[in-house]
Amino acid sequence: MALSRCLDLSKTRDYVHVNEEVIFFTEIDKALHIFAYFPSKGYGYSGSFPPLSLRELASKFNFPNMNLLLTWARDRISEKKFTFQDVDSERVNFIIESASPVQLIFQLSRSQSEGNLILSIAKALLCKQAHVEELEKSNAELLNRLNVQDSFPSPSHKRKTSGMSFTNPHLRKRKPATGLTFISDTGVDET
Repeated sequence: MALSRCLDLSKTRDYVHVNEEVIFFTEIDKALHIFAYFPSKGYGYSGSFPPLSLRELASKFNFPNMNLLLTWARDRISEKKFTFQDVDSERVNFIIESASPVQLIFQLSRSQSEGNLILSIAKALLCKQAHVEELEKSNAELLNRLNVQDSFPSPSHKRKTSGMSFTNPHLRKRKPATGLTFISDTGVDET
């Protein structure tokens, strides 16, 4: 069964890139976790990065906040503008946008076993999906309690302005005057 059929990733802010490697970004305990798994090697790497280090990276590269930094990183990964560089047998540098002046480097440590890495990814995804489902449920309950209806009228309820022709205004239908006609009942104009 495909991963997308097991877990609904569309409603989370997590990011998964699948090519020759699997790269997964998620938030666990208010820290960014990056997982990289290499099926050809049979093992993977992971790393945890607290918000403080992400804020420092964002300010170093003139991003207004760390969310924009992570969005930029996600876009570069989608465009396959990243590399992995071996540091030693236990660590790799995950380099994003290696050819530009803005070059993010995240150091990842080797996962002890493939099972641990997959388990970490699965736990993170399940935790995130449970959180999203809880939010959806509470939002649905709140809407039911408030009995909120759509504030925009449906197209069938629009008032049609009758008698107006925008293409030929001289053909528009005239409505009879109502109210004061400025003509007295006696037929003599009093103005």
